[in-house]
Amino acid sequence: MNYCNVIKECWNFKIDCILAIIASLANGVVKIFEGTVAGYGTNALNSNYQTVRYDKALKYGWIYLILAFVDALLTYIGTWKVTQLGIKLGNIYKRKMLKKYLSFHISYFDIKGNSPGSILSKMAIETAQLKDYSSSIVGNSLKLLGLMIYILIAGMLS
Repeated sequence: MNYCNVIKECWNFKIDCILAIIASLANGVVKIFEGTVAGYGTNALNSNYQTVRYDKALKYGWIYLILAFVDALLTYIGTWKVTQLGIKLGNIYKRKMLKKYLSFHISYFDIKGNSPGSILSKMAIETAQLKDYSSSIVGNSLKLLGLMIYILIAGMLS
């Protein structure tokens, strides 16, 4: 199975792909901001003045809460869309495999390893692996790509 063909099949569902890419890239970037705000909040708690500690810690606490909510929302959307794409790709490849198996000569199914039950289980395993590939590897790669892009931009600007 060629991964370029899988990506071409994915682009048949453009809206799902675009939402998955945007949500995963943004999710990678939000993680940086969460760490930064947590650092500022910790520094605010180290102040000698109680009013400064209270005001800044409260401010950074609210910002962190909002970022955590945004992070959860982006994680949900990204995971949902990537998993949905994996299911759609699995169904496409199940149909293609079934069409290919049905084009074989009837004597092919008389061989012990080619019984209909073993073929169906083989199809289920291979399409489940495709779904796992698309949901875990592609989703995590997009999050890391967003993180790296932000880090490179921030590093060049500072």
